[in-house]
Amino acid sequence: MLFLTVMKCDTSQSQSSIVDPPKAWRRAHPRWLQVTVLLVVFTAGGLVGAMFGIKSVHLRMEYYRQNADALPNAIVPRLKFILELTDQQAEHIREIINDRHPRIIEYREQGSAAMHAEFDAMEREIAEILDEQQAEKWSMFAERVRLRFLPP
Repeated sequence: MLFLTVMKCDTSQSQSSIVDPPKAWRRAHPRWLQVTVLLVVFTAGGLVGAMFGIKSVHLRMEYYRQNADALPNAIVPRLKFILELTDQQAEHIREIINDRHPRIIEYREQGSAAMHAEFDAMEREIAEILDEQQAEKWSMFAERVRLRFLPP
């Protein structure tokens, strides 16, 4: 739309002055460009978030490798909640993890076969002190740990 404004004429001027029309609203970018920019921004944000998440998990795993004593203190309360363990079972599991975790770290440097064998032995040893329902939950939990944190 073109707006024209006519200013009042001075009596000394014979013609009316025409003023420039006001600036029209800025036209928006095409829809495809807006959608593309939106997708690029959100994809970049997702990638940055994923990188921070991966780095966080990696740092935590490295911390537990360097401080083998810290893992049982971190994992036993979680297992106690998930598996509904008694205090006696929790203490026994803490001893098993204290015994097996340093060996798993040691075997990590030798290769994944020895590390998997040690993890399997720890899994069986813990399952022996649990009842059926707890053993089933433990089996699912151990499988998630195996898939997520142990090398193939």
